[in-house]
Formats: sequence, structure tokens, C-alpha cells
Amino acid sequence: MSIRDVLIPALRAEFGESSFHVDSPPKPIVTFSARCPDVGDLTIYDDGDEATVVIEHVTHHHVNPYDATLSDMQAATWITERVIEFIRDLFADRIVLWAVDRGQGGGGWSCVDKPVTAWDGPAGSNAFVWSGPITTTEETTSTGSDSARLLNWLRRRES
Repeated sequence: MSIRDVLIPALRAEFGESSFHVDSPPKPIVTFSARCPDVGDLTIYDDGDEATVVIEHVTHHHVNPYDATLSDMQAATWITERVIEFIRDLFADRIVLWAVDRGQGGGGWSCVDKPVTAWDGPAGSNAFVWSGPITTTEETTSTGSDSARLLNWLRRRES
């Protein structure tokens, strides 16, 4: 079974038939319309061995078990569970999305356990949750290029 064969019925059960549009590869297999135009649509690609979840104007997320011992069905089920978990958190505004240069220079995401009201991430970045932008506060402790500030911010988040 393909990822598409397992994922689409699970998405229908979780989010409802009318909440997204279905298509076939090479196009995205699923598209959820944007809640906020600055964030863009959420699209999902079936790349054979992984699903790629794309948040149009911000970032993307690869979902892959990286386990060659899994059958196709086991891998598709594992991927489906993680994609649905990610989308649930995204739609509940528990995932902070950030982009440098409006998605042209890199970006990422982080799951949070409490509401985010201000963004203290890398200088020059924009931050969002699914429902819209997060207020940006200038980072004053780092110096140097935007890339250096981004690396410093990521290191602080990991510690």
C-alpha cells in the first residue's frame, strides 16, 4: 500500500471529507486551504518512502521512519500517524513556524506546549502559527549576520 492509500482515509476520518482537496502525484495528494494567506496552504506529497508536509510560504517537514525493516503498510501507517499528529498540533496553534526572508532563505518549525504571543527568534525572521502571524521582538543579545543569529538561536532552543 502507498502512503496515499493509508493517509487519505485517515485524514478524512480525523478532519472531515470537506476540509481538504485530494489529488494524485506528482501533485500534492492533499491540500488544506490556508487559514492565513501569509502562511499559505498546507500540502502533502507522497514521495514513496516518505511524506513531505509543505507549509507554502514558510517551511516543510519530512516524515519518514528511516527503518528498512518495516513493511510498506507498517511504514505508511507510521507516517500517517505522525502526519496527523503534526497537523493536529498545527491547527491547534501549537506549532510555531518561522521563516527568514519570507520563506526564501530558510525556515523551520517548533512544537510548543503553551500559547506563543511574541517571537524572540532569529533577527530578520517572521513567525506564525496556523491562524496567523506572531508579533516579532528584536533579538538584542546576538550580533553578526542573520545566519549567525539564526544558528545562535537554534543552539539556545536545543539546550
